[in-house]
Amino acid sequence: MKGNKIEFKKISVPLPSGTKALNTLYYVVDNGRSDVIENLDKLDKTALSITKRLFAQMIINDECKSKKIQYKLWHHPYGEIKPMPRRFFFFRKFGNHIIFFDYRKKKKDSLGEEVYTVIEDKMRKYEKAFERYRKESK
Repeated sequence: MKGNKIEFKKISVPLPSGTKALNTLYYVVDNGRSDVIENLDKLDKTALSITKRLFAQMIINDECKSKKIQYKLWHHPYGEIKPMPRRFFFFRKFGNHIIFFDYRKKKKDSLGEEVYTVIEDKMRKYEKAFERYRKESK
């Protein structure tokens, strides 16, 4: 059985003039598919604009203060950005690399602990893959 082909691609968004990038954002492509990009492409103009502004804030700030960005979820080692009712999940690796790896749509309440555990399992898989990616790209 052949293993998954996991790739990491940079997310680039326009930054406010005079700002410097402190972080690099990536999204995961697993066997040619990316939940993050596929769902970004489905956003309406307003939601896409909000999401791109959140990405820009994450690029130029170490930890920006926003109700729409949570760097660590309760009991889990990953964070989310939440342009309602959407959730884009990410983790930080090697200090200034932020990797977006999952997407969920949530209409109300919590997604449920079992869903958060599945998301964490995916994060662990992609975290190991990112470590290999960084070693190979040096």
